[in-house]
Amino acid sequence: MKINKKIFAGLMTSVIALSGVSGLTNVNAKGVELTINYYSGAISDEAIAAAKEQYPDWKLNFTEQPAGDDFDTKLRTSLNSKSAADITAINSNIQDFKPYYEKFVNLAEYGSEDLKADFVEWKWDSTLAGEDGKYQMAFPLDIGPTALQYNKAAFEKAGLPTDPEEVSEKIKTYDDLMAAAEELKTKADVPMFRGIHDIFTPYAQGMTERVFDEDGKLTFANGQLKEAWDYAIQAKEKGYILNVRGNTGESVNATGEGLYGASIMASWGIADLRDADVKQEQWLVAKAPGNPSNNGGSYLAAIATTEHPKEAAELIMFLTNEENQKLNYTGKALFPTRKTLYTEEFLAYKDEALFGDYEYNKYFVESAENLKYIPLDVRESAALKYFEDQLQLVVDQDKDPEKAWEEAVKNVEVLAKQ
Repeated sequence: MKINKKIFAGLMTSVIALSGVSGLTNVNAKGVELTINYYSGAISDEAIAAAKEQYPDWKLNFTEQPAGDDFDTKLRTSLNSKSAADITAINSNIQDFKPYYEKFVNLAEYGSEDLKADFVEWKWDSTLAGEDGKYQMAFPLDIGPTALQYNKAAFEKAGLPTDPEEVSEKIKTYDDLMAAAEELKTKADVPMFRGIHDIFTPYAQGMTERVFDEDGKLTFANGQLKEAWDYAIQAKEKGYILNVRGNTGESVNATGEGLYGASIMASWGIADLRDADVKQEQWLVAKAPGNPSNNGGSYLAAIATTEHPKEAAELIMFLTNEENQKLNYTGKALFPTRKTLYTEEFLAYKDEALFGDYEYNKYFVESAENLKYIPLDVRESAALKYFEDQLQLVVDQDKDPEKAWEEAVKNVEVLAKQ
């Protein structure tokens, strides 16, 4: 990746210490050993190197593990164990761990409030737990605001605009996206969507209500979830789906070969474009249609069994400071949670190898700045998965959509009683 030297001048210089944060004073206490468990892609090698340089007298054991359900299962199992890591990454499903919030160090006791104004408000709010909402169980590491990633050549062949500003203007709503899918199919013989989850998931993530409301009542998002379902089914029935699942070799090939038209991707999807070895300007980025949404994004938390809670808190705040978020962004395409980084220079940042002279961060920033925090029930992720699984059966086995919906509803109703 070609980095704009003017924007990130000094990026690789020594990272500043967390001075002035109340509760954190002993920067290099000797005899401190901390184990940090994180899943693949959550922290860049450059940020890890910066931490080891900042704390030369500490023994820092960074342990990378595969992402996914196994990571979560091992984390839950370790919460009562003295052999648990001192610090752990938590994926975007932080709500799943809020019932056990006291198993994590309360970072508010170590001056975290002094940094609140620097962070995106909705992400910060998602770290708070307890009846009074003042127990900070984690720190925001990165977010996944979304934008529309589109296939320039396919759009051009279909007579659709190819300039990001013009695409943003033409495709403002999901109805606009479906209309563009029709043009893409009839004029270019290219399906708009890679897979059915690429349609349903971002639509559902942009819902202003959730499957369970704040009181734990099952509402199915008061009709919004059914809208997302019907939209995905419509795309399937009209032949607008390639039917390739994400995070597979087949998906990488489909992106590299330009076999579909567009997807609403999270900011970290830029790394997937690099992995697919796409050509310059093969894919471009515009504003996503519909409501702003977020897909993914991590946290760092200190497990309460640590013998060094103060040092763990200090390291967490160091790993999430501005300089390290820059390193995570340039190294892993992890979008910053610190809104203080959303400067004119950041908005003008260009990845010339992928996007040529086009600027794209502004679309992700706009999404990030317009999101609102909606508290999630611990059953939310499991509930949505029932619908995702049934949608896949509609595609793979031609299951009747109404029966698939009804089965998902029944499964969620059982879940709601647990």
